[in-house]
Amino acid sequence: MKINEHKIKKYLFGGVMLVLLLPLIQWKTKLFPIAELNGDIKKKDKVWFTKENWLSLKYQDSAEAWFNEEFGFRNTCVRLRNQVEFSLYNIAKAKEVVIGKEGYFYEKNYILAYTGKDYIGDEAIADRAMKLKKLQDTLEKIHITLVIALAPGKASFYPQYIPDEFGAASTKTNYLALSAALKKNSTNVIDMNKWFLQMRETAKYPLFPKTGIHWSRYGTVLAIDSIIKYIEKKRNIDLPSVITEKFVSRNYALNPPDDDLAKGMNLMFEPTPLEMGYPIYHIEDSAGKVRPTMISVADSYFMALFDQGISPKAFGKIDFWYYNQEVYHDSLENKTLVADVELPDELIKHDVLMIMATEANLSGIGWGYINEAYDYFFANKSLSEYDKKVKYWETKIIKEKEWFMDVQKKAIENKVPLDTMIRRDAVWMVDDEMKRNAK
Repeated sequence: MKINEHKIKKYLFGGVMLVLLLPLIQWKTKLFPIAELNGDIKKKDKVWFTKENWLSLKYQDSAEAWFNEEFGFRNTCVRLRNQVEFSLYNIAKAKEVVIGKEGYFYEKNYILAYTGKDYIGDEAIADRAMKLKKLQDTLEKIHITLVIALAPGKASFYPQYIPDEFGAASTKTNYLALSAALKKNSTNVIDMNKWFLQMRETAKYPLFPKTGIHWSRYGTVLAIDSIIKYIEKKRNIDLPSVITEKFVSRNYALNPPDDDLAKGMNLMFEPTPLEMGYPIYHIEDSAGKVRPTMISVADSYFMALFDQGISPKAFGKIDFWYYNQEVYHDSLENKTLVADVELPDELIKHDVLMIMATEANLSGIGWGYINEAYDYFFANKSLSEYDKKVKYWETKIIKEKEWFMDVQKKAIENKVPLDTMIRRDAVWMVDDEMKRNAK
């Protein structure tokens, strides 16, 4: 009996030591294949041991941070932690992701837009609509068609699953105000948000997924077809059409972007999705067709269109100005920075300028591009040097996504229009710069 107890203790001790050593073994040998985490993961750089790094404690701090991200089975541990939080407490360990009723996933900024908490104010909406109308009329004179595309939003599409603590829908939202203002002054608008709501009960397949934030693959193809037909009508031309051959239906192994939020949550097991429809389609041959060129200043909703073949088959060329920060030329592999591109020089090379945003991004639609284009055609030469510096910082805030999101949160917390908060921050930057230069 004593011998057996001794053996059991040895086995238990050996088992505990093996468990403790497994992460080290995995780290050194990569014995088990471990999937990388999804999302915008910025890994810590490894700092090498030197006398200076040691004495300054830079090596110690950096080594600890680096090892915390590199030890064996870390990604599995992260997924296990996330799964427990989700399964037991209905919490998403992913930035700005909200778990709604019946397992519908949202991003918080879409809910804030639907409930009007990011409303930029009547004056800002009127100013934006005025500038877009003047730009449209001016561009028409040089045969460039301006189109504003209001992409749908998941919060508006599935309001019944929004958690109760966010409150009810608002009659004062950027979408409602801007769409009304653009319609009133006869600006070219493709209101896909309104269109998707009209199709919500009759669409053959879901237009939004349960576990993603963007329009579904099915909705994407409908959007491509809609944009082509709208531009055909506005320019009185015949573009290559979308030809749908069949649909493939499934509720497992979803294709991007139908599972983008679920992927970003890094769970052990993905939640059961809706049954989604995947169109098998192609863009018809361009022989005898007109293929105009386009600049699209847009958010990630256009990314799905771009990735699904809207260019170059349907159009002669598309330059996708992603958040007015990066320019993708006909593919997601070929890009330059907006800072390296001259706006007027590029604009006049194209036939169509399309500015697209979903409801969560309407507060900053254009991300500075509208003001830059407007200033190019209608610049007020009497602006003081101080005002010019303020405008510079306003544009910079709008262009830099993280900064813009921080200012957006401050506007909500202080209950002021977003444009007002952007101007306040811009004025602070100019005043601070003047104080530093005066020293």
